[in-house]
This record gives sequence, C-alpha cells and structure tokens, in this order.
Amino acid sequence: MTHARAVPTCHATPGGEPEGATVTTGAERRLASRHWLLSAAPDRSTACREWQNQGVALLHAGGIFAAARLSGRLVRAAAQADDHDGVDSYLREVLDGPVFHDRRGDRYYALVPSSTAIAWLTCPDTDVLGRDTFVGVPDVTAREPTDTTACYWSVPMDSAGTLCDPSLVAQVAAAGLRRLADEAQTPTAKPTP
Repeated sequence: MTHARAVPTCHATPGGEPEGATVTTGAERRLASRHWLLSAAPDRSTACREWQNQGVALLHAGGIFAAARLSGRLVRAAAQADDHDGVDSYLREVLDGPVFHDRRGDRYYALVPSSTAIAWLTCPDTDVLGRDTFVGVPDVTAREPTDTTACYWSVPMDSAGTLCDPSLVAQVAAAGLRRLADEAQTPTAKPTP
C-alpha cells in the first residue's frame, strides 16, 4: 500500500481504559472512502446519481488514482482459481489494496498511485488508465457480486486514499502470464479410442 494507516497512541488510565483511542466503524470508513472517490468525479451530484441508479460512476483517473486494468483470465491464472471467492481471497492476500471486478468486461481494476501510468511497462492483458481517462467505479457498498451488479469490490477500499502497491500488481500480472504460458505448453491428453 502506498499510504500508511495512522495508529492512535493509547495510554492506559488508572482504570485500564485507553486514553485518546478512537474507534472508526466500517460505515464511517466506507463513507470517507466514498467522499475520497467523489473527489475524482467531474460532478459529485452526477456521480452520486450514477451510483444510485447504475451502481457505477464515471470517475476521472490520473488525479488521485490510476487504475491498473488486468484481464480476468490473467487474474484467475495468477490466483489459480475459477470462482470469484477464490480470486477475491487471493487478491486480498497479495495486494492489500482496493480492487474491483467488472464482470461484464471480465476485467479487474486495481487502484494505484497516479504516477503508475507513467512507469507501467507494457504487459499483455494489462494496461494502466491514467490522465485523460474515465473509469466506471462501483459504489463502495458493492462488496459482493450479485445478479444486479455488473461491478463489485473484490478487495473493498479499507480507508480513504489507500491504494495498491503497483509492484505487487505487476507481480500478479507476471504470475498470471507465467501460468498461462505454462498451460499453453502443457500437452493435453488425447482420449484413447
């Protein structure tokens, strides 16, 4: 991740209660993440309506984030899983940053720092959407695939400003490419007559 999480300093009082500790609920973190994402919207009201009516809002990449786009087949190969639970679990473990899945286009989008678009090396089945592009981003509440959602957060945004480490995203892409190449070279058994 590119942003460190602030950990409050707690001092125990004579009664054993932590002094100065604050607890942030999941709902508060989702709200903060939603507001942070809205800062990439050309018009916040329009983005809110898009989330409400379509589940996805068009946000401008290249400012507060870029989006590394990876094909579904590449990510499934890296995860060695065909089901969304297995892939999502793998992505949570290796990326530890926000990733959403567009099921219609079968693409995964890892939110990364904007500078990633400049330094990303060309890699099959991947690209980085940066300046001058728009990305259809799901509402932060879309945390599971459903029959009515085209996009959902495979790895929900933990807090505002949290992004994936681009080197880890590149490692996922490289692992997927290696496994796809291995599969292509592995001869398939022919049925015996």
